[in-house]
Amino acid sequence: MKRARGFALMDFIAGSVILAGAVTAWASLTNAQLESAAFADRRQQARNACARALDDARAEDLESLVSELGKPGPDGFAIAKRFQVPGLPTTSSENPGRLEARPLKTETRFGCYEVRATVRWKNPNGVDQVELSTILGAKK
Repeated sequence: MKRARGFALMDFIAGSVILAGAVTAWASLTNAQLESAAFADRRQQARNACARALDDARAEDLESLVSELGKPGPDGFAIAKRFQVPGLPTTSSENPGRLEARPLKTETRFGCYEVRATVRWKNPNGVDQVELSTILGAKK
């Protein structure tokens, strides 16, 4: 009788350890899945904001966009304007979106500009960024 009780106790302890391991694995997989989905949602939101900013730049008069350019950086891009992206955790007090432009040298010299939209936001593991660009101008 004593041996039967000992095996029953060992079965209970082994079952409890296995159940605890299964619950822990399920919880960490669920957490990883939720974090992955949230990361993808933030990235898609940033990509959509960049696409909207480039669409607005296409609809806007190129001369008015270019007239607002600041001092160019080392890569030749100058900030034309900043835009908001609601719902993204920002890295600073400024708006997370930037619309930048730089002149392109072409054979026909019709005034082409590379326009780039960039959105930066804060992730739990650091800072992430999405960038889209297009070329505007040369309608002649």
